[in-house]
Amino acid sequence: MKSIVTSLPFCICLCWLVTFVLNYRNSDPAKRLLTWFIATCAVLYGCHAVYFNEEETLLSRTLYTFCTLSVYPLYYMYIYILTTGKSPRWRQFAVLLTGVLGMVLVATDVSFAPLYIKVVALVQIVIVLVFGLRRLSAYNRQIDNFYSETEGYSLRSVSHLLVLLAVTSMSSAAANLIGREFFLQNPNYLTVPFVIFSSMLFGLFYEGHRLGFPVRTFIADAEVETPVNEVDDTVTGQNEVLNERLRRVMTEQQMFRRQNLKVTDVAQAIGSCRTYVSKMINQEYGMSFTDYINMLRVEYAKEQLRGGAADETFEAIALDAGFSNRVSFYRNFKKVTGVSPSEWNGD
Repeated sequence: MKSIVTSLPFCICLCWLVTFVLNYRNSDPAKRLLTWFIATCAVLYGCHAVYFNEEETLLSRTLYTFCTLSVYPLYYMYIYILTTGKSPRWRQFAVLLTGVLGMVLVATDVSFAPLYIKVVALVQIVIVLVFGLRRLSAYNRQIDNFYSETEGYSLRSVSHLLVLLAVTSMSSAAANLIGREFFLQNPNYLTVPFVIFSSMLFGLFYEGHRLGFPVRTFIADAEVETPVNEVDDTVTGQNEVLNERLRRVMTEQQMFRRQNLKVTDVAQAIGSCRTYVSKMINQEYGMSFTDYINMLRVEYAKEQLRGGAADETFEAIALDAGFSNRVSFYRNFKKVTGVSPSEWNGD
């Protein structure tokens, strides 16, 4: 039973590694980097299983050290690719030298090797968590200010998984402080941490497999900028002019009802650039472009519901208001009103 439990994270990694390797040639750059991350995790948790089954060797200790000090740098590189669309340069992989140095220290049985591993691992967790979340947040803000609906573009799930990865790593560190002997003497306690590790890894790899490469589409869409610039955005008072034009295209022309609406479409309609339009919406309405458009769509849907629409017409109302699907309609309706469309009473 102990062998099965301690081998579970390794088996999860191995199964996903096979899946990613089989699709490696046709994968985008982010998935290719994630494949290497999964391979590193597979070796890490393989050595972990060996450790808890008291079959540890010098080779397993050195490999465990290298992988422990490599997983976070690799995951940060994965985030870098997801948010920029650029592949890391070879010199950025120099950060893996911390793992190589750790291997050397362990192999030569240097007395301060355990302290080195703990300090470097902790520093890596903090740095990757802080800068990874900052990079993901910046990307998500750009998406919120560009698309009316962010499904398929947002990387918020990656932010959540990064936090989960950090929490799990901290839990692992706490378990290491307790010591292997405690778990060997009380094998029943092994189940909880290893099930947690396995669940986290499965979620991490599943989301990575499910995600496309949205930044590539975003970059292509963002490059299509309108040449129209009838209004000089730098002149005092032009903000009011553009705001009035925005109000007119939204209230009179009901441009918000257009599905897959982008800020560049609105910018072209009012004679400005997308950067200024998104900034104006942020300042004037205190919300992102996607929240602004979906608020207008919800208000339109509320008017339709006041007209006596029945529950079976919710999907038609959603599409008529500009939402791409019923799920998006329900989520945004509840976000704006606090209740679902079926619970809304017309107030």
